[in-house]
Amino acid sequence: MINFLEIREKTQNMNLLYVEDDSVTRMSDLYLYEQMFDEVFVATNGQEGLELFLENRDSIDIVITDESMPELNGTQMIREIRKVNKEMLIYLFSGYSDFEIAPQIEELSICANFTKPVNYTDFVDSLKSKL
Repeated sequence: MINFLEIREKTQNMNLLYVEDDSVTRMSDLYLYEQMFDEVFVATNGQEGLELFLENRDSIDIVITDESMPELNGTQMIREIRKVNKEMLIYLFSGYSDFEIAPQIEELSICANFTKPVNYTDFVDSLKSKL
């Protein structure tokens, strides 16, 4: 079970960029993230996510992105983000196993890849360990 009080203590002054093209997933996850973070920037594809990141790079603390999206996929967007910020905490939520996407995880310094459907208890535990 997720301990919201514990994670909220660590994330209450942090801002999230959340990039997800599936509207059902986006809306259900958004509720969780709005409870955890001070502000949540939302994008519906990788290009929009990159633009939001570049416009708000000094405000964003964490990025959570889907992999398979139109315009730019998640790893393409992350590659562009890494050109301007090598230290950003980035999580990838995808339909791919760690084995399938391992080269990109290492190359792009992704905190973790979570296979969909995401186990949010595992995600929160990973996030706590990085903060």
